[in-house]
Amino acid sequence: MNEQHITLDISKTASAPHVIRLGQGDRSGTTIVAEIYDNGAAFSLSGKSARFLMRLPSGNYYVRDSDCTVSGNTVRYVVNEEHCCAVAGYTEVAYFEILVGTSVIASTQRFCIEVLRSALDGATTGEVYDTEVEAAIRRAIEAAEAAEEAAGGTIPLMNSTTRGGAKLGNGLSIGSDEKLGVVAITNSEVDSIVNSVFSG
Repeated sequence: MNEQHITLDISKTASAPHVIRLGQGDRSGTTIVAEIYDNGAAFSLSGKSARFLMRLPSGNYYVRDSDCTVSGNTVRYVVNEEHCCAVAGYTEVAYFEILVGTSVIASTQRFCIEVLRSALDGATTGEVYDTEVEAAIRRAIEAAEAAEEAAGGTIPLMNSTTRGGAKLGNGLSIGSDEKLGVVAITNSEVDSIVNSVFSG
């Protein structure tokens, strides 16, 4: 577990800014462990709760998450990256609120969060190499070749234990003994199909 430790004061005393770095695409990959002080003295969180607030780098949206745990003078928050990392960039507005019941009694000094961009953020595959796309294409080609080889170049529409024929629509049909030819697709044809899908 990636734990990042910071110290925060509810007096909001000026100090060097803390920077927490998050990565787009992570899922529960970061835990912020914040020790809370009041003018330098440990601030007891007994009987209190905490919640995390963050203005997203775009400046137009925020996250407010009550899923924090407290112990002693420490707040632990497992970052909800799906929401906190929705926008890549840098924000200087992140902090914890301290509550008694539903009332906010204090907030910590602000700290900074840098959301590191994912390679997939706003991007599409093209000439860029993607092993998952390549593997899917390879499996499709291998399956087609195996089917063609097993059928001796043809694939039966109906087997010997199946009654009747295959209905094609518009009054057309194929008898139980007729076969459908298989034509293997070429690598260049597959590349053309994939490129048209991702570019469209």
